[in-house]
Amino acid sequence: MCSSDLFGGPSWTRVSEPDGSPGQWYYHLFAAEQPDFNWENPEVLAEFERIFRFWLDRGVDGFRIDVSDALIKDTTWPDTEGHWPIIPKDDASPVHAIYRRLRTVMDEYDGDRMAVVETGAPDDVVALFIRSDEMHLAFNFRFVKAQWNAADFRSAIEESLAANSIVKAPTTWVTENHDVTRSVTRYGSGIRLAGEYVPDSQQQSSIDLELGTRRARAVALMLLTLPGAVYIYNGQELGLPNVDDLPDEVLQDPSFFRTHGEVRGRDGCRIPLPWSHAGVSAGFSSSSSTWLPIPNYYRDFAADLQRQDASSMLRLYQQALHLRRKHPALRRGKLSWLESSDGVLGYVVQTESEQFEVWVNFTDSPIAMPAGRAMLASLTADSQEVLLPNSAIILLKSG
Repeated sequence: MCSSDLFGGPSWTRVSEPDGSPGQWYYHLFAAEQPDFNWENPEVLAEFERIFRFWLDRGVDGFRIDVSDALIKDTTWPDTEGHWPIIPKDDASPVHAIYRRLRTVMDEYDGDRMAVVETGAPDDVVALFIRSDEMHLAFNFRFVKAQWNAADFRSAIEESLAANSIVKAPTTWVTENHDVTRSVTRYGSGIRLAGEYVPDSQQQSSIDLELGTRRARAVALMLLTLPGAVYIYNGQELGLPNVDDLPDEVLQDPSFFRTHGEVRGRDGCRIPLPWSHAGVSAGFSSSSSTWLPIPNYYRDFAADLQRQDASSMLRLYQQALHLRRKHPALRRGKLSWLESSDGVLGYVVQTESEQFEVWVNFTDSPIAMPAGRAMLASLTADSQEVLLPNSAIILLKSG
C-alpha cells in the first residue's frame, strides 16, 4: 500500500462523519487538502468537461494542467521505492483518452485557446501529451535540471527538439518555476536539482551571486533565441536570487510541515515581486504584511530601478524579447550546430530570409569573438574582439 505523499506525509486520510465517527479513507498524491479524483469514474471527466466549458464560455484563453501525467494510478497500489503509486504514462495509458476528450472541448471554441501540461516525465513521454489531438504545449524542464556546462545544455536542446519533432509539436524552454531554486542562485552555487515534482535543492555552503547573475544573463539569450515557446517565471526577468534564510515561523510550503521541518520546501523562490525600491512591501502590496516576507535587499532588484538601468537584467530581457518578436528566425528558425571549442556552444537559427548565430561561453576564460554583427550581448566587454567568460551573444549573419 502506498503510504507517503509527495510532500512527505501520509498519503491516505480518513474523513470524520458529522457525528464524529470515522468514515471512509481517501487518497492524495500531494497534501490532504488535495484529494485525488477517480478518473475511471465517467462522472469525473464529465464534470471537468463542464468546468472547461464554464471558463471557456467566459473567454479564458486556456489552462495550465498541473501534474498532468498523474491522473491515472495503478489501483492495485503496489509499493514503489518512494512508496508512491505506479503512474502509467505510456501510449497505452488511459490518461491520453482523457486529454483527447478535453481537447475536443477546447476545439469547439473559436480563437487561440490552448492548454499547457506540466510533467517531469522523460522527453519521449512528454511528447505523447502534446500530440495533435491532445494538449498544445508541455513545460520542458530540461534546462531546469541542466548543470552549468555546454554538454548539458546541448543535450537538453537536441533531445527536446528531437522528441517534439516526432509529434510535430513546438518545444518549450523553462529555467525557473515555483518549485525550484532560482537560476541566479543555482548557477552561482552548483546546486543540482533532482526529482520529478519537488526537486531536491539543498543549498551549497557558498553562493557567488555575481557569477550566478552572469550565467543567468547568458541563459536568457539562449532561451529567447531557440525555436518554440519560452516561459519566464515572475522575478526571473529581475534576476531575483532565492531567499534561503526565511525563519521557520513564516514558511508556507506544506513540505516543511508534513516532514516536521526536515524539508525546507520551496518558499525561497516564491517571495513577492519587488516593484518599487521605496514604499510599503516594495510596491507589491499596500499592506506591510505579505504572505511571505520580502527581504530588504530585494528592493535593490526592484523593477522601477531596473527600468532606468540600461545594463539591468530587466532591460536585457526586454531587448531580447524585442529581437525575438521582430525576427522570426529567433522564435521559429531552423537550428543547426556550429563547431566550437570545449565549453562553448554555438548554433545557427535561420529562416529563408535571415540568419543568426548564438554563442555561449560556459568557461571562465574569454574566447575570440566570432565574426558577425553584434545584436545583443549578455555582458558588455571592453574589447569587441572577445566573448567574456560565462556570457552569450547574438550575431546577425544575414538578413
